[in-house]
Amino acid sequence: MTTRKQPIVIFGKGDPGGLALKALRALGVHLDPEKANFAAEPAPTNQRTMNATDTEFLNHFQMSQESTRSLPANWEEHPLSQVLVNELKQFIKHSGKVHCHWGIYRPDASLLGPIYARAFRELELDPQYVILVSEPPQILGSDSDATHQQSAANSLLIGGWLCTTLAALKMARHARHVIVTTNQFAADPERFLSQIVAQSPDWRPSKEEWSRAMSIAKTALPPASEQPQTAISSKFAEEVYEACLANPPDTAKLDALVHEFDQWQELLAPPRPGGTQAGLAWYAGNNVDRVQIPFLPNGGWQTLRFEFNAPPNTEVNGLLYNKPCRAWIRRIAFVHDGKDLTPPINPGPGSILIKTDQGFRLDGAYEARQLIFLTPRWPGPYTLEIELWLETGQPIVNAAIARLASRIHQCTARLTAGDPR
Repeated sequence: MTTRKQPIVIFGKGDPGGLALKALRALGVHLDPEKANFAAEPAPTNQRTMNATDTEFLNHFQMSQESTRSLPANWEEHPLSQVLVNELKQFIKHSGKVHCHWGIYRPDASLLGPIYARAFRELELDPQYVILVSEPPQILGSDSDATHQQSAANSLLIGGWLCTTLAALKMARHARHVIVTTNQFAADPERFLSQIVAQSPDWRPSKEEWSRAMSIAKTALPPASEQPQTAISSKFAEEVYEACLANPPDTAKLDALVHEFDQWQELLAPPRPGGTQAGLAWYAGNNVDRVQIPFLPNGGWQTLRFEFNAPPNTEVNGLLYNKPCRAWIRRIAFVHDGKDLTPPINPGPGSILIKTDQGFRLDGAYEARQLIFLTPRWPGPYTLEIELWLETGQPIVNAAIARLASRIHQCTARLTAGDPR
């Protein structure tokens, strides 16, 4: 059986009871299993759920499923971009390996839409999309009645709904897609299922499959709890939902809302990391010498260039950033006579250095010795260039604190056991 080059990609959570998914299965669609071995080399430890992998992907960009921001505009330049795309391609190929009609259901992956789109392009697949849109979150009471903490939580709730909903609509708007809203599907499931099937000319469910699908789709769900009269929502969110409810959906209105939301996200984007002085320090006899240069992380690849004069074969300590950080280093080299000499590098006592396909990843603690290396054997002065992508943020700070706490615990356990090391 040949693989159909039109997978169905389902985003969103607007499917209470999973009736839409069950109906699609009844119509012959094979949806991805909860677990799949999609790693390059088969091993039990590489079997994990795609939901967990979606969360892991978001973590790489310091995002979560409740994030109110999109992937960075330059995400394709990120050191991990091709790694993530390749991993996703393995899963997609596994999902459609032996099934003619197949799909993948990713309820929380709309924020990763650009990564999915690139994986499909590289696999030369032409997916159709089903966007499951739930009603906007309802907030009890008015903003004037809410505490500051409640208002912030309300904003995050609505912002998360807007971001995930519009991210899915933005990804699908130039492809074949069907927007399915919760209430409309419950009232007329045949209309939406027919629209989905009609987008694939080679998909012809039998009468028995249609009968089974309609029986499932019309299953009565427990009544939703009544919202009190004081429940309110965001006017912008209501506009998005109303445009989805239109038959057919108001694509021009949705495009305008997506564009407006993108502009709001740019205006309200969190500030970039502050500037600092990147520095190197070394001993010259009994004295400590140092060199510092201004450094302002810009969210992309940058080159730090240090000019300094130190003794040959001398240990140098480097501080890249004055906070816990993650630095992707694709080149570190002494430039001499037009050639690069890459020195062996090591992390400081509180930092971690990991070899990657492109170079190194430094998980740096806030310490003067984030990076340690030796000067060349020839006499200075030296020119050292470091090409890096530096990230910082609360998740990275939290990880550094956790590493420090773990090391303190290990030291305490050794001392308690009488080990003085």
